[in-house]
Amino acid sequence: KWYEFFPKGVRISFSGRYNTVKIELPFGKDSPIKTKVNLRIKGDKNIVHIHKNVSGRLYVAMHNGNNYFEIGENSSMCDMGITLVNNTCKIGKDCMISNGIKIWGDGHSVLDYKTRKVLNTPKTPILVGNHVWLGERVTLTKGAQIPDDCIVGVASVVTKKFDKPHCVIAGVPAKVVKEGISWDGEEPVNLAKKNGEA
Repeated sequence: KWYEFFPKGVRISFSGRYNTVKIELPFGKDSPIKTKVNLRIKGDKNIVHIHKNVSGRLYVAMHNGNNYFEIGENSSMCDMGITLVNNTCKIGKDCMISNGIKIWGDGHSVLDYKTRKVLNTPKTPILVGNHVWLGERVTLTKGAQIPDDCIVGVASVVTKKFDKPHCVIAGVPAKVVKEGISWDGEEPVNLAKKNGEA
């Protein structure tokens, strides 16, 4: 069953005990995209923390308990879906997240054929730093980590930890393709005019 939850635009489905959802006000901001958050939480001791001025469309599904999701203040997204299974995902503040973004931890086991040992238990969290721009259709898998002030190119698949900030990360699988960059959400022509470049 979905529960309509304050503030407007948030729907939560709970199944389990000792789950925590914290949404800081103000929620949403001036944007052509109406802010909608759907949380589907199954299991015990899951935590969701949405900081102030987060806007856009977000879907988070948590399974089996002991999951943690956090997104920092002033981050915006067109459309992002996150699935966690006994894992952690933290997204920093002032991030710009495009359309069709997928973040997930493994929900099914990969086994060693001879020993039957599970090979893909989550060992590291999924982390996105502050002021990160995720391009359209980016996918982050378990263990993906993006440093501060980076851009992840369209349709890239990030499967590992990156250490250097101020980089463009792109490809399948993703790798650093350019260093020494930053970014601004304003249109290039307008910003160039403001900077006296055009």
